[in-house]
Amino acid sequence: MKDFRTEARLQKGWNWMVAVYLFLGGVGSGAYVFGAFAGFMGWPDLAKIGVVLSLPAVLIGTLFLVAHLGSPLHMYWTPFKVKTSWISRGVIFISFFMLFSFIHIIAIFLGKGADPGINFVAVLGIICALGTMLYTGALLSASKGVPFWESGIMPVLFMFSALVTGLFAVILINNLGVGGSIDPAIAAKLGLIALGLLVGEAVVLFFFLYAAYQLPGSKDSVTALLHKPTFTFGDVILGLLFPIILMLAVIAANGRSTSGMFILAGILALIGGMLLRYGILAVGMRASYNISGFEFRLITRLDPKTMVGKVPPGNM
Repeated sequence: MKDFRTEARLQKGWNWMVAVYLFLGGVGSGAYVFGAFAGFMGWPDLAKIGVVLSLPAVLIGTLFLVAHLGSPLHMYWTPFKVKTSWISRGVIFISFFMLFSFIHIIAIFLGKGADPGINFVAVLGIICALGTMLYTGALLSASKGVPFWESGIMPVLFMFSALVTGLFAVILINNLGVGGSIDPAIAAKLGLIALGLLVGEAVVLFFFLYAAYQLPGSKDSVTALLHKPTFTFGDVILGLLFPIILMLAVIAANGRSTSGMFILAGILALIGGMLLRYGILAVGMRASYNISGFEFRLITRLDPKTMVGKVPPGNM
């Protein structure tokens, strides 16, 4: 049976399209960081996949945000709301990130991916990619009216998730035949890196939920999230636990005959990353205050002209 008081508090302003935007932004920025790192390590196939994947992933994600805003004209105003809007700040981060990513892609196709100048571009691209990852979490943590989102841990959680999904997206594409075969020694290192990021994400997710559960305003959101099979089974078990087990198997095998394990782990990790963002958005509840037996909710709406500058969660 549904708790209609809880249902009434759920924000309706940000839907699955925003979740796709946050997910693809994380995948693209995470793929770039790993691609640049692979370039520094001398892994050209993985470097090419990571860098080339980054731009279209972030661009497609941005199109989902534009579709959610309802009109491309709303995006015109975003750079002018930097003082009040995390969407505006994010547009600047993403714009510079896509610029450096584009330059890097052109250099790779021209055979200049290892030039010192491109390495400098890669460093700038990594900085902007990290900013993009943190921004997607900061966008929610700066929200007014949804206590569950107002957490300083949210940007860190989204950063780890972006690194995990970006890494596995690159490895998955490579193992599906786009790149060359991975040397067992490199595969073992990839398994170790992936394991560290997965464990890091799991630890941050635990502390995020634990901290939110201690606060009266966000406790109901945590309870609702833990009752969602798409989160507990889809994200925690399939998206985190299973990939951790598979990466332990990769390390135990010293990277030999691990293509199937990487493919399965990549698919599960990507599904988990999407379900994580959708779940966090879906259980966002507006702040509720009880005064003399009457319940009041704090509702914050988007700017009716620009759709930016303020954040949901009012019903729009």
